Amino acid sequence: MKIKIVATILLLHLLIPCFLFGQISGPNKVVQGTVSSETEGETLAGATVVERDSKNRIINATITDVNGHYVLKIKNPENKLIFSFVGYVARTEDIGTKSTINIALKESVQKIDEVVVKAEKKYSDGTLSIPQREISTAVQTLDTSFLN
Repeated sequence: MKIKIVATILLLHLLIPCFLFGQISGPNKVVQGTVSSETEGETLAGATVVERDSKNRIINATITDVNGHYVLKIKNPENKLIFSFVGYVARTEDIGTKSTINIALKESVQKIDEVVVKAEKKYSDGTLSIPQREISTAVQTLDTSFLN
């Protein structure tokens, strides 16, 4: 009798996982494409592609490969894709029914008037203690008019 009960319990434990569907969400869609520069036409390696929902929360993200190509599994087609790269203006695109989205980013030109470099020597009571008299601070200002 004990063997039948144990066998029945074991059989139920083996069959229950067949009926469970763990973490299956809505229809997932794959969007791919390339990110390039609008002025030069060259692809941008390392550009960020982010899926954001209506509350501006990041849902999913990826970066482009060496050829500027990306592949992103979309959670909801009503979300938006935001493309960004250092030195370029970020661009937002609706996903909708598109499966391929190729983007050309516009360069963001900014002029730097002044650069200030500040260095401080920190005092520590840890293993490398620095005597109080050796603590110093240095500030250097570079004016970009000398660089022209």
